[in-house]
Amino acid sequence: MPKQLRELFALICVFNGPANPTELFHQFEDQLIEDSLIQETRENAIQNALHEIQTTLSLHGIAADLLTNGRTAHSGFKFPIPLLETSTSSMRIPSPESEKIEKASLIIIGEASVLSGNALRVINNLLKEIMNSQRPFGGKVFLLGGDFRQTAPVIPRASDAAIIESSIKQSNLWRFVTKLSLTENMRIEGQQEFNRWLIAIGNGTISDGEEHGNDLIEIPQQMHSSGNIVQDIFCISLIVDTNEEIEAVIGKIILTPKNNYVLQLNNNVLDLIQGKSIFYTSVDSIAYDNIESEANYHVEFLNSQTPSGMPPHVLKLKKSAIIMLLRNLNPRKGLLNETRLIIISLNDLYIHGKMISWNKKGEEAFIPRNDLTPSDTSLPFKTTRRQFPVITAFTMTIKKSQGQSFNNVGLYLPSPVFSHGQLYVALSKTSNINNLKILAENSIVGDRVFIKDIVLQELLQ
Repeated sequence: MPKQLRELFALICVFNGPANPTELFHQFEDQLIEDSLIQETRENAIQNALHEIQTTLSLHGIAADLLTNGRTAHSGFKFPIPLLETSTSSMRIPSPESEKIEKASLIIIGEASVLSGNALRVINNLLKEIMNSQRPFGGKVFLLGGDFRQTAPVIPRASDAAIIESSIKQSNLWRFVTKLSLTENMRIEGQQEFNRWLIAIGNGTISDGEEHGNDLIEIPQQMHSSGNIVQDIFCISLIVDTNEEIEAVIGKIILTPKNNYVLQLNNNVLDLIQGKSIFYTSVDSIAYDNIESEANYHVEFLNSQTPSGMPPHVLKLKKSAIIMLLRNLNPRKGLLNETRLIIISLNDLYIHGKMISWNKKGEEAFIPRNDLTPSDTSLPFKTTRRQFPVITAFTMTIKKSQGQSFNNVGLYLPSPVFSHGQLYVALSKTSNINNLKILAENSIVGDRVFIKDIVLQELLQ
């Protein structure tokens, strides 16, 4: 697979910074040019391979999202991380990216409920500069798609007031928005009672637990878990060999509020797959500008940390497991953050997988180890973890599931939801009420199950 090997070589150059990439190329030269040698001289085959690798390197960071030729807002508008009140776009003007925006007749942004007011301000200023116009958004037409019943902008450890203040509805640019409403939920057509119940939960107008608390929702009996949410969704064994079996598995998911629950459940589902588990251990370190911190914190402490968006120190994988990327690797090839793949084989230096999501479904790729630094952490210093940038993807946080839909959904709540819209998002991930199971620990009263709902009414007004 010379083509995939060339992509792997480019990714290693981008993320791992080999000391001598030329020597590395010549070490594996025969394998990298094997397909071109059939029709080309060796010299031309080498030049073609180097050109392809260079193209991959230059296109790194131009992301495509769910839609063909689409991008995430962070990538498309070059948002900095973190996005602050003083932030500006890093996009160069002129550049190929700015020229595409200038020529666009319509710009569509989905999941607008999670877009912050700061993001909207950055977009407005960028478009004014690109279009050389002081009109709002440079005179460009925007279509913002979203449901404000869903989760709001993420602000770690923020108060409700801060979350409300960060919403695009609080931006002074919101007055330029004309609001249009969709009236029919096409995903749950024919289940009007379920639809009305979901809308009431999203609006915060339903409460069934007056004697226990006004924010409690009673779960219908048919949604109750048997007590084992993994078996409720994935049965007692998991076979992922044929295309039909793969399609069945990728249509199933267990959702939960917190990352530590995700890691636990993913390992439980992984145990259902036949075969030997392979364990990959990360190398963790403190950034060079924190020498004093390195003396105060032992490596065992760094190993114990798993910040949001990072793989664990000990990564447990199996052949045929479903995995999800945790960062953009090669957007042009479909290797994006949250892209899901099925593992074909596991090796010491790379993972061989086949994409099962987005518009590159069926294409194969090699995933190398990367140096990853979390963008948000409670630690007073920056850390780096060298690990494969993946986690198993049988389970995900409610937040990460936004914008997706599944056939069978389990909701695991060892602790209640903790932010606006989480319950509404989780319960609306399937189109069939009979394919939804909920396990809510410490929420059972007799034979009734109550779960918490959090709705910030200011975001719905």
